[in-house]
Amino acid sequence: MGSKDSGGGRQTISDIIRGMQYAVNTAQDMLQRHQVEQLERYFNAETGEPLMRYVKMPDGKTVYVPLATLVPPGMLAIDELEMDFSVKVASTEVKRNGEDAGGERSSLNVFFSGTGDGGDAGAIKIRMKFKAVEEPESAARIREMLCASIL
Repeated sequence: MGSKDSGGGRQTISDIIRGMQYAVNTAQDMLQRHQVEQLERYFNAETGEPLMRYVKMPDGKTVYVPLATLVPPGMLAIDELEMDFSVKVASTEVKRNGEDAGGERSSLNVFFSGTGDGGDAGAIKIRMKFKAVEEPESAARIREMLCASIL
């Protein structure tokens, strides 16, 4: 079996798929951390109270408004992920599944051979699409309660 190096060495298809899954999970974690950080910007970290601002209305009345009610929730999620790459089978081997799974399976050792469009060997073309998603129900309820507290 060949070495698993990042310089185009042999890898199994399972290694590649696990790497792709890790990349998707990491991107999703980044989106979730960003959403939490955005929410934290509108609340006092020590007391948990909403950050407030005075807003002067057209009739001259001044209203004390929670900042979270003035900013539309911007939630994103990964909608679609496309990856294009080509691999060349270097060798195969038969591996035994665990006792619970029973039987044997093939393991393909592969080399990256580029994207199939004349690109560099080992290149992967990635297209990631995001979509706006509804804010979680708990966040929507908090926002509603904050809005109700204004008047």
